[in-house]
Amino acid sequence: MENNVKKEKRRLLTAFDIVIIAVVVVLAALFLIWQAAKNAAPASGGDAASGTIVYTLELNNFENSDSLSVGDRLFETVKNTEVGVVRSFEIVPQKVWQNDLETGGMKVTETGQHTAHLTIEVPCTVTDSTIATKAGAVELRVGRSLGVNGPGYWGAGFIIAIERS
Repeated sequence: MENNVKKEKRRLLTAFDIVIIAVVVVLAALFLIWQAAKNAAPASGGDAASGTIVYTLELNNFENSDSLSVGDRLFETVKNTEVGVVRSFEIVPQKVWQNDLETGGMKVTETGQHTAHLTIEVPCTVTDSTIATKAGAVELRVGRSLGVNGPGYWGAGFIIAIERS
């Protein structure tokens, strides 16, 4: 009976157990390093600065041009946070690239719908790597898709230009 107890004590920590413990310790260390890097300040010494950013948002298939006016406050569709005030806008025919079967190349054609180019001004927090609205809910980047609600209209499109002042 005493031999059985000694054999059980020897089996408490096997090579497989040591490997599992080592993997768990390494994963925990990697997680802590990742969290520390994610919460670290920007590398190039940039403290966050407040400022006003002007950006251009392109809304495709826009049909409510009568509702659109300068001074409209726009809100992001998912989080309902303010993303700026319309400073100017332009409604243009929507154009798309299509295959030209005659030449084998590409051509630009109008679809019969409209595109709205909204110039929007918003107070932001600016760092060396990011531009975010004051509430921090929306990060502004060229190419980012953004859905907006205005008074009497809504639309979805892409940020096509950002001007830092």
